[in-house]
Amino acid sequence: MNVVPLLVLFSLALATLSVLLFVWSARNRDVDHADRLSLLPLEEDVQAPSPVQKNVPDQVIE
Repeated sequence: MNVVPLLVLFSLALATLSVLLFVWSARNRDVDHADRLSLLPLEEDVQAPSPVQKNVPDQVIE
C-alpha cells in the first residue's frame, strides 16, 4: 500500500503539467492555424500531375 500515495502524487503532477502546457499553448496562440490546416486537403492542386514515365530501354539487346 506504499505505492498508492506515490501514484497519486505522480498523477497529480502529470495533470498539473498538462494543464500548464495547455495554458501556455493557448496564450502563445499556437493553434490558430488549425482551421487552415484542416481545410488544406480540400484545396485544388495548382500544378497538373506529371505524366507517368515508362521504363523503356534505349537499346534493345537481341
